Amino acid sequence: MEWIAEKIRTFGGKLPEVPEVAAEEKNSWQYLMADMEAERRCADELLDQIREIQPELPGVGEVLERIYEEGKKHRREIREMLMRSDPQALWPA
Repeated sequence: MEWIAEKIRTFGGKLPEVPEVAAEEKNSWQYLMADMEAERRCADELLDQIREIQPELPGVGEVLERIYEEGKKHRREIREMLMRSDPQALWPA
């Protein structure tokens, strides 16, 4: 995340205030599902932002594309963890 913060500062932006979120009691599978949903929502929003910004600010668009690609890897990892942790998942023999 440091490179994102650096790029925001480079373009003259200010880092947003991030509110603390109180943790709820969930099991690991529920946390993974919540993470997956959040990642999906963010990915959709990010694609819209890329399309909007790319023509005028290609440098920013490139940074957003990099973030999107990293997010794809992260979503794939979450999916794999979900499959391993889901008691209903089918395991190969």
